[in-house]
Amino acid sequence: MAAPAAVGAVGGSLEVTPGFDFTELSLATTRDRFPQALRLLAEVLGSASLEPAAIEAGKAALKHRIAALDDDLTSSSYQELLLQMYPTTPYGRPVPGYPSSLDRIGRKELEAFYHAHYVQNNMVVAVVGNIETEAAVQQTRKAFDRIPFRPHPSEPALPPPDFSRPRLAMRRRPAPAAQVMLGTLAPPTTVETYPTWTVLDAIIGGGKRARLFTNLREKYGIGYMLGSFYQPLLDGGHLVAYVVTEAYRADPQTQVPELALDVVRNRMLEQFQSLAEHGPTEAELQRAKSYTIGGFARQHERNRDQAHWLVWMEAMGLGYGFDRDLPGKIAAVTKEQIQQASKDCLNHYALVVTIPTPDFGSEAP
Repeated sequence: MAAPAAVGAVGGSLEVTPGFDFTELSLATTRDRFPQALRLLAEVLGSASLEPAAIEAGKAALKHRIAALDDDLTSSSYQELLLQMYPTTPYGRPVPGYPSSLDRIGRKELEAFYHAHYVQNNMVVAVVGNIETEAAVQQTRKAFDRIPFRPHPSEPALPPPDFSRPRLAMRRRPAPAAQVMLGTLAPPTTVETYPTWTVLDAIIGGGKRARLFTNLREKYGIGYMLGSFYQPLLDGGHLVAYVVTEAYRADPQTQVPELALDVVRNRMLEQFQSLAEHGPTEAELQRAKSYTIGGFARQHERNRDQAHWLVWMEAMGLGYGFDRDLPGKIAAVTKEQIQQASKDCLNHYALVVTIPTPDFGSEAP
């Protein structure tokens, strides 16, 4: 990794974001220092030193991140949910790894992975800014020319997760509140599926006019925090809805305290069942489209964000031009497409229910 002084010398900032399918590196700089910044980025990618001290520092940082994620209610529930949805594929494993697996990784293993995957034909580069296009293309080719171009090991498509009935995981852990998290499998990401599932996500949990907020928080007073997110993946993604709430509440008729999580789970499922049976109303469909298009526009405010979307769409096989076409594709999503996607949700879903332990917060009276 480049030293902070080297990054500072080109007047920029370097960010590294690991993900399910690939790792993204982005370097922001000034227009006049673009050539130097580009060479620095190519050097970071093409000549990793993999010194023992750097390896151990990386492992320590990852273990710290793993511990922080495990301590977070939503992050730890999400990881358990991934394990339920993808029990036999890498998508079910945490991106930072496990402490025990990190301990088994040495320089030999890292070098083998680096030489196999960090090659020209396994990289996508996007340049965004006030710079002449042809000059950017030539300078990029020159900077990355030293990185080898070699046959890349073909990765077989992951088998689709196979579970014929819902999976359920119950957890008890120290937490300030209880949580119900529902995850449903989505199809592989294509130019047809991606717009539909982003709109479905907005209908379920996008904003205070989405179904989770209006039908759980406002109607039944359920939930301290709630929402949803859609995670597209190369080999099939997922949509997640979650509600953080009290574990126990009084029965509306008898006022006897009862476990509230079954009610929360049923109310969450009702949102998908209603969409599967009747589809969205025209008003909520149009609201969700506007919400999604507006959110996508806001995610293009910085040059770094624009470069991210170009790289991501190209790497996902959608083509960088899809970044321009997506708002129109979202506007064309139909009620029938949302209805069918909701039916698919009910065919393959998993639930993670977290109950706080008595020594932390909510306790059964």
